[in-house]
Amino acid sequence: MFFKKIEKADFQSDVSQKWKKRLLNYRNELFTFIKFDGVPWNNNNAEVAIKAVALYRRNVEGLPTAQSLQHYLTLLSLQQTCKYSGINFFDFLVSEKKGIFDFSKSG
Repeated sequence: MFFKKIEKADFQSDVSQKWKKRLLNYRNELFTFIKFDGVPWNNNNAEVAIKAVALYRRNVEGLPTAQSLQHYLTLLSLQQTCKYSGINFFDFLVSEKKGIFDFSKSG
């Protein structure tokens, strides 16, 4: 009903017309959180990840190399995946398992 009303609406301002177009373009993705369990309605996870990268950038002296940044992002990705999966990051690292989900099945 929401999108049908927007589709029929005749907005006058440029801003409202742009929003109408944007909403209609993303109608299939916009309310994904309603259709599937486990999909958050907000982007807090992304914001937390960005904060971690910003903190790293602030604490690094000089310019990080592409390789050091790649290593950091890999570890950050692992740490965040462990966090959201309820797995202790340190326990996963010392387990020498190659995958987080292999670790969670064995642990």
